[in-house]
Amino acid sequence: MFEKITVPRILAGRCRLCSPCPSIEACRSKALFRLDEDEPPVVEQAYCQGCGDCAGACPYSAITLKTVKAEVLRDGRA
Repeated sequence: MFEKITVPRILAGRCRLCSPCPSIEACRSKALFRLDEDEPPVVEQAYCQGCGDCAGACPYSAITLKTVKAEVLRDGRA
């Protein structure tokens, strides 16, 4: 079964590598994190709830939201 979900997209060219990153701090589901301090954050889609708090918290608009069609698995996650 497919349904539309909202996912954040990191625009690396806009990211200013804030420390601490307000978008990571705003993420309620802890789906946003950094692999390296010198890299923009990444999104763990399995945990992302699509709320958009990360995008709203970024002062440089480095995170946008995109609606995509995804296959929903048994537990309701894409």
